[in-house]
Amino acid sequence: MDIYKRKSIWKAVLAIAGIIIILISIFYTQYLVQRISEEEKKRVQLYIQALDEFETNNCEDYQFYETILTSNTNIPLILVTPTGQ
Repeated sequence: MDIYKRKSIWKAVLAIAGIIIILISIFYTQYLVQRISEEEKKRVQLYIQALDEFETNNCEDYQFYETILTSNTNIPLILVTPTGQ
C-alpha cells in the first residue's frame, strides 16, 4: 500500500473520530443543561412557595420555612426583619 494513501486513510479516520467526539460532547452538554435547568426550576418554585406561605401565615410557624430557605445554597437571598436588620 502506498504511504500517501495510508496517511490519507489515517487522516480520514482521525477526522471522523474527532467529529464523533464533538457530537457526543454537544449532545451530553445539552442533556446536562436541560437537567440542571429542571432542577433549578424546582428549587425556585419551592423557594417561592415557602415565601408565599411564610407571608400568608403572618410568621406564626416560621421554623419550617426558615429550614427550607436556609437549606438553599444556590439562590442568593437576603433576609430582612421588619425593623430593617
